[in-house]
Amino acid sequence: MQGFGDRRGLLTALAVKGFRVLEELMRAARAASPEDATPAERVATTGLGYARMAERHPSLFVVMFRPEILDDDDPALTQARESAFAFFAGEIADARSTGWGVAYDPAAVALTCWSVVHGAVALWRDGTLGTFFPEIPGVEDAADLVTRTLNSALAAADQATG
Repeated sequence: MQGFGDRRGLLTALAVKGFRVLEELMRAARAASPEDATPAERVATTGLGYARMAERHPSLFVVMFRPEILDDDDPALTQARESAFAFFAGEIADARSTGWGVAYDPAAVALTCWSVVHGAVALWRDGTLGTFFPEIPGVEDAADLVTRTLNSALAAADQATG
């Protein structure tokens, strides 16, 4: 049995598990998208996987994004983070190859996609989503709403510059 050494080691191991679960849920959401989904819609499905991770594993989710309590030099953590992000970034690159989001820098598109979903998840997690948006029943609905809105905005920007 693996020893964790200390609290930081244990929390780092939990974060590794969290990033692996995150990637698994993003991949599962992507695999469940309709055959005729556009690349931009497939990017949006990764947001649903992200929301599902936060909803199904809230404690892991919190630990994953608390670098001050993790061993940032741990190779397993680095690999798990990079793998999850590479899947997400690959979906964005595929969509950009069709003209989606090309009006903006690739890093800006990736950061914006991640930020809008993470922000919706944070509002849900903190209990304020329902306070300010009672018409949005849950975190997956919030993720779907923000990703569809972002897709529409990026498509409009692409048309305006293309």
